[in-house]
Amino acid sequence: MKRFASIDFLRGYAIWMMVFVHTLMRWADQDTISGMLDQLPMFIFVFLLAAIFFGGWAGFFLMISAVGNMVSMYRSTKRLGRPGDVILKQVIGGILLYFFAILTESVLGYHGYLGEIALGNLNKWDIVLYRGFHMETIHTVAVCVILNALVQGILSINNGWKKTKRNIRIYIVLAILVILASVFVWEGVDMLVPGFRYPFEQREFVYRIFGKYLQVDNGVQYGYLGYDSIWQLTKLFFLMPLAGGPEPIFPFLAVSFVGSVVGLYLTKKQEEREENPEKLPSTRPLTKGMILSFILFLIGLIGVALLAVFSNLEIVPKIISHHYDVRRLYEDGLVFGGGAPFWKNSYSFLWLFWFLMVTGAQLGCLTLLIRVVEFRGKAKQFGRKTLYFRRFGHVPFSIYNYQFVDIIMVLIFALVGYIFPVLGIPGANQVPNGYAAILSNGTLDLDAGAFTAFGPIHIWFLIAGVFLVHQVLLKLWEKAHYTGGLEWAIAKMANFLIPSKRKERVREGFFRTERLNPKKGLITPEWIEIVPYDKVQHEDLVDSKFASKLCWLGIVIPPLSLVSLGISRTALKTEGKNKYSKRGLIVSIIAVALSAIIIALLFVFKGIAL
Repeated sequence: MKRFASIDFLRGYAIWMMVFVHTLMRWADQDTISGMLDQLPMFIFVFLLAAIFFGGWAGFFLMISAVGNMVSMYRSTKRLGRPGDVILKQVIGGILLYFFAILTESVLGYHGYLGEIALGNLNKWDIVLYRGFHMETIHTVAVCVILNALVQGILSINNGWKKTKRNIRIYIVLAILVILASVFVWEGVDMLVPGFRYPFEQREFVYRIFGKYLQVDNGVQYGYLGYDSIWQLTKLFFLMPLAGGPEPIFPFLAVSFVGSVVGLYLTKKQEEREENPEKLPSTRPLTKGMILSFILFLIGLIGVALLAVFSNLEIVPKIISHHYDVRRLYEDGLVFGGGAPFWKNSYSFLWLFWFLMVTGAQLGCLTLLIRVVEFRGKAKQFGRKTLYFRRFGHVPFSIYNYQFVDIIMVLIFALVGYIFPVLGIPGANQVPNGYAAILSNGTLDLDAGAFTAFGPIHIWFLIAGVFLVHQVLLKLWEKAHYTGGLEWAIAKMANFLIPSKRKERVREGFFRTERLNPKKGLITPEWIEIVPYDKVQHEDLVDSKFASKLCWLGIVIPPLSLVSLGISRTALKTEGKNKYSKRGLIVSIIAVALSAIIIALLFVFKGIAL
């Protein structure tokens, strides 16, 4: 099974970051920590800001998924020679994913009823009636899979799939058009829901179900089964992808199109490499991608900073709380602008600047890693070292769905805190019916404080424990080929619905699917190297020159200094001492030293009060 090591790693890293941020948001005592920021080292404050920034990278998983989907479509079309079959497969797969996304949010997931049961909230059964209308990342991925397949199908007419350069230009234009059309789509959808500001305005009503009266107070985005008419449910179902929160396809379809561009570029370079092994591809397109990403990031950063300053920093809490939801940032901007039309209100562009900043950073991360791994013959070595993260990306949907397994570690902490009260674990001895109730009679009394939030010290131990639980479960599940997971269920349903997959249904049996084969797809896949290690032109000092350019960015973006330092050290061994390798090494060391000094100072000085 051929794989791109950088793409597999980034997919897993995106899911790993999701688990980290969600655990932090779900279990941290945010009020207490915010009140203590002026007493804690400033490093904690900076770290939390970084977590907030990267917590807005839900679109990154969408971008990586689009890369993988485009690579898959291109390979399948080339192998089968029938674009129609490939497009049909993608569309059916997207529909299945969308169906399971709705099921996850309403029933199976950590925000669905099963997740509420894990927390002891058996009385929240009515969540299954409306939560499926929550437009999460997985919904967006599913819709983008369908739309990308349709676009690629149109482009494939008369063997148009072979015109890679033309198709790349079209996807770039489409991405720009999606961004430009976003506000107009949002405002247009709002006009289709009279009496409410879609999707955030609340609606209240009472309705009777199963002999009980329920008082409902929730966003107008959510349709309610058993109350709303079929017409209303259908309308809200189709409006949700366009403008529903937190991740509508406008503007996030643009992120997916960007991922498709990268996927087309990779497949084209792989194809050229296989056809002419002696001709090495140019890295210029990747360099242009990195430059573009830095420009987008810089424009977004300046825009966000200026709007924050002009508002006397009053808009900063909005950015912190709504950073992930660009649709809500747009609404926040309208409020700050006094309700003026968006073309007369500079604050209404807050969402755009944030979107450009985050998307620019994501694109830069993607193109840089591809340049460092697949274009330097490092795929096999990199893949072996990143197995831990790649495990998270092998079954990402299942990990997202079953995040409520974090309750395992919370209960273990409760037991430890109950036995050793000196550890001061939150909640263990604070309420009479809290953790003690769990230990004495097995009941989960949330209202009594059974799950008290964790403070600024214990939360990090909890996060480490949650990752340990995930790693153990993933390794055990690996032995069973992930049978019972959502990816497994989707693959099995696809085998019945997609004609071209009927042979796989017979060959694989019921309990396994080749797509999830842990040995071929995770442990020992066939790594793709655009430039094999023995073909890297060290005589032209390619690594030395690359490090000498990258090191300067490392001064501004500290993590890049570690990358340039590693490349510089390798260049000294493979290309010898030269002005480029020495410059890269010296500047990288200076950048790392400056970063270490800044971090040390952040630990010395106290934080700030919010």
